[in-house]
Amino acid sequence: MQSKSILTFLLFIVVCAVPLFLNLDTMPMKLWDESRLANNAIEMLQNGNWLIPHFEGQPDMWNTKPPLLIWVQVVFMKIFGCNELALRLPSALAGLGTILLVFFFCKKTLQNQVLGYMAALVLVTTTGYVTDHVTRTGDYDAFLIFWTTLSSLLFIAWANSEEEKEKTKLLYFIAISFALAVLTKGIAGLMILPGMFIYLLVAKKIIPLLKNKHTYFALISFLFLAAGYYFLREQYNEGYLQAVWENELGGRYLTSLEGNEKEFYFYFRKMWEGRFSPWLYFIPFALLISFYEKEGVQRFVKILLYISVFYLLVISFSKTSLIWYDAPVYPLLAIVVAVGIEKLLESIKYFMFTSIKNTSLLTVLFLVAVFGQPYFSRVSNSYTVNKLWTVPENLRYQQFIKQVQTPNEYTIFLHNYNAPVRFYKKATTDKKITIKQQHEFLTGISHTFGKGELLFEKDEVVMICETSARTEFQKHYIYKILQNWKSCELVAIESLIQNE
Repeated sequence: MQSKSILTFLLFIVVCAVPLFLNLDTMPMKLWDESRLANNAIEMLQNGNWLIPHFEGQPDMWNTKPPLLIWVQVVFMKIFGCNELALRLPSALAGLGTILLVFFFCKKTLQNQVLGYMAALVLVTTTGYVTDHVTRTGDYDAFLIFWTTLSSLLFIAWANSEEEKEKTKLLYFIAISFALAVLTKGIAGLMILPGMFIYLLVAKKIIPLLKNKHTYFALISFLFLAAGYYFLREQYNEGYLQAVWENELGGRYLTSLEGNEKEFYFYFRKMWEGRFSPWLYFIPFALLISFYEKEGVQRFVKILLYISVFYLLVISFSKTSLIWYDAPVYPLLAIVVAVGIEKLLESIKYFMFTSIKNTSLLTVLFLVAVFGQPYFSRVSNSYTVNKLWTVPENLRYQQFIKQVQTPNEYTIFLHNYNAPVRFYKKATTDKKITIKQQHEFLTGISHTFGKGELLFEKDEVVMICETSARTEFQKHYIYKILQNWKSCELVAIESLIQNE
């Protein structure tokens, strides 16, 4: 690279990093998956058991995903401490890594650096990508997307390679990347396979693949890494495979878990309503143009669409529908969209500015016009996240815990399941915090979520943030307020109310 190209690339990295990393640690920890993972990570850090994630001292049989992401979060907790930044950095870094995968694929495989920049900008300005539960929170999905994107791009490189040595090497890399996807989020790591299979069927590449001995060696490599974890854990955590079946396979796909069943076209509707706008409008244009392009570009676009469309169909048939399940298609669709945008730029140059030899300024102005508003919308969202976030009562404990300097010992009274509070209890080493939970969250797995009794002693200091918990508490106790913030109160119990 020349110095100018290096500076351009570094500027590109900074532009992409801003919406991913800005104010990453200011959002309250999310109640469900993110805080569950946080508890798994901090308990793994404290108990040293790297094979079995735990929750409240018990093997976690509700969150049954393999622990690849949790391992990375533990490493970051060792470096940055037990906080939101350590929890979310792996997701943000994986998000940036996926953007770089898209860029280098376009530059190296498609031999088009400008297309790489455009595809990267499409991805970093996609609402469904730079958002909660993907690149902005400590959830599985950004990490998963990195591996599924790598698997997809390696597959495309394999499908278009003519050199046997190269194809064999790519075959093993594909197997390893799929194994890492499974070790991140279980069966979700394999849901891009149907599109690949359909392409192989249409392209008549299945028979040669089945005749290749390296296909089976690659499959053995995948099974050794991915299935090896499941069977090893079952040896030390009996009942794990049954829990995986009930939660991830038959349970999640064939039945609606926790009431998350939506209509068949749910993901397509959400993409249309904003998760992939305005880029969704460019896909027909990209398809139209790709048919007039050289045969290589057509083939790349077709494979990307095979993988994307069939992935969306697979998750659409699932009885459990969660809005972030569509995120793995965005890196692939970003390349498709970029093909259309790049050809639009070429057309403008050809028909309107044929006399201009140096069109660099025109290219920059075009990029600003197309990507300016979507980019600053993502940056604004990351910058104002704390102002836009109306913190629910059950997520105010974590901020209040940070504000309370004294006393050093108190009880947090929870109305229901609250994993963020449990994480902060474990992370707070200078105070002795006890948790009493009024209601059991889910019948049948109380060993996972826990249940406490509504019993407090005179002079006991109690923290309450939820109106529902305070209402119940006031029926039984007279107390004085020591400190308050928003709906949160730190109180000292004076006496028990005697029921008549």
